[in-house]
Amino acid sequence: MNHEHITLTETISAAGWVIPPVITSPGSVHLQRHFQDLPDGYLLSVSDSGYINNEISIETVKHINRFTKLRMKGKYRLLLLDNHECHLSLEFREYCEAEGIIPFALPPHTTHFLQPLDVGCFQPNKHYHREAVNEATRIIETTIGWTSLQILNGFVTKHLKNQQSSHPSRRQESGRSIRK
Repeated sequence: MNHEHITLTETISAAGWVIPPVITSPGSVHLQRHFQDLPDGYLLSVSDSGYINNEISIETVKHINRFTKLRMKGKYRLLLLDNHECHLSLEFREYCEAEGIIPFALPPHTTHFLQPLDVGCFQPNKHYHREAVNEATRIIETTIGWTSLQILNGFVTKHLKNQQSSHPSRRQESGRSIRK
């Protein structure tokens, strides 16, 4: 199974409590034995690409609802989302309306500086990930003798092949979700 594109959907309330995440990986099924050590409440889903799609988006909002409905104060909850098309489907909006969830999609191409989790929580992780990648690159350069340009060329070539084979216009999305 190709684990290059795994989507992790994190949800944190304004009060600070964390909802178990949704993990979407490429494939057609999950083998339950591979996920025995995950904490309770995680939602596992699969799609051809490892990215979220309409079906997984609906399952995700149901997952969020299950963990937030009992803590609800008032009639509505606000859900901040990126502007991905799967959050704009009629089924998604109808479910949200029926459950008192107000989906608010951030403007396109602004999520990198408007999403509260990206700015406040994930930015330090991105920094340390970048440091780890840079250190690994330095190790490869010194132990194998490859230059950064050779490493980058290999990465770009592989990335372009993956992009061509997984482009949405060349395949049909499908996904099934299971709960642990």
